Amino acid sequence: MMDRIQLFSTITHSTKKKILKRGVFLAAIGALFWIFGHNFFHFMIGALLMGVGMVPYRKITALEVKPSVITLVEDKGEKTLFYASGRKKILLPVSDIHKISYEDESILVEAKKGKLIFPYFSERSFQRLNSCLQDVVELD
Repeated sequence: MMDRIQLFSTITHSTKKKILKRGVFLAAIGALFWIFGHNFFHFMIGALLMGVGMVPYRKITALEVKPSVITLVEDKGEKTLFYASGRKKILLPVSDIHKISYEDESILVEAKKGKLIFPYFSERSFQRLNSCLQDVVELD
């Protein structure tokens, strides 16, 4: 029998607000370069600042619509962790995981491949993953 647990990323209001404030600030500076700039170089700096400011907010709002997913699948006694976020996909056997911890709205996984960071997951999701992996992995 196949057991499956899915955990979805969540964007907190405070995180979204912080990213929006930074984005609006950079976009406003970019707009000032556009308004008061006298040459093409100022125009390009303004466009770059607006892009750098607002692209992270766009990514966060897209993540709200289609969240990242951690799926823990147990099939015939073998557990596998699968992470999907947009085009990025990671398949990781649980036996390859050395340590798992939670820090700053992210689940940190130390595996044979190195350290993996799964951002924007709640502590509640981490606790649920903790309870499923406690017999296999060292936990923090």
